[in-house]
Amino acid sequence: MKIVVISNEDGLHARLVALLCLTANKFKSEITILKGDVYYNAKDINMMMSACIEYKDRIIIEAKGTDSDEAELELGILLENMVD
Repeated sequence: MKIVVISNEDGLHARLVALLCLTANKFKSEITILKGDVYYNAKDINMMMSACIEYKDRIIIEAKGTDSDEAELELGILLENMVD
């Protein structure tokens, strides 16, 4: 589990969500993003767009599988450093 606070002032718009999903799809693990009390599949671009992740939102990355530690680390770094 990795907790991230979104620092991009525009939140996660289409281009950044696409980058997130492309990165998530590199991993074999099941990867979910928790926002509030709703889980979203990090590999599904439509689902991630529907999450409407905004500036200063606190989200949790959870991965389950053989490469879960690497997935959580890489996606955490990606989300912490996403800027336009």
